[in-house]
Amino acid sequence: MGLPSWEIGRAMGIPIRVHASWFFVFLLVTWTLSTGYLPQNLPGLTPERYWAMGGIAAVLLFLSVLLHELGHSYVALYYRIPIEKITLFIFGGVAHMRTEAPTPRAELLIALAGPAVSLVIGGACFIFVALAEAIQQQRGLQGWIMLGALLGVVNMRLGLFNLIPGFPLDGGRVLRAGLWAWGKDFYRATRQAAFAGLAFGFV
Repeated sequence: MGLPSWEIGRAMGIPIRVHASWFFVFLLVTWTLSTGYLPQNLPGLTPERYWAMGGIAAVLLFLSVLLHELGHSYVALYYRIPIEKITLFIFGGVAHMRTEAPTPRAELLIALAGPAVSLVIGGACFIFVALAEAIQQQRGLQGWIMLGALLGVVNMRLGLFNLIPGFPLDGGRVLRAGLWAWGKDFYRATRQAAFAGLAFGFV
């Protein structure tokens, strides 16, 4: 029997659901940050402060994943593709599209939208860190600088990792769009992109 999920809100009219498995990875990320990463890189704070910062960081990391999926969803809605829901779960997030993209161009733009959002967020975080380091006059900013740098790195990695050309990653969907446009056969392009995904998974 599958684990339950709960609706926590809506964005652009799309239900946002949290799967039960999300809570496990949320606690794992919070624990890892508060007992390892943050004390090592920002010593001298109280355990309560580390746990609070770890929890905030974990929430922001999953907010980044949600924005990544909303990027896909925004472009999909532009092409009149209904989005049933967005689910956050142990492996990240997924936007459930009810139909496939109508054209290779639509497939390409929908696939690229998520990584583009992640890369923009990552770049904005690095700009924030650079500005904060330039103007900081007190230790209190160090925590925010640390969180900004962490979010920047994670979003950059999220955007770049998803561009790996193996289906079902976003890069695999970009590959499928190209193969679809070239061969005029959606199902064949899907099989070829899926095979690329298996090859990258093996590597």
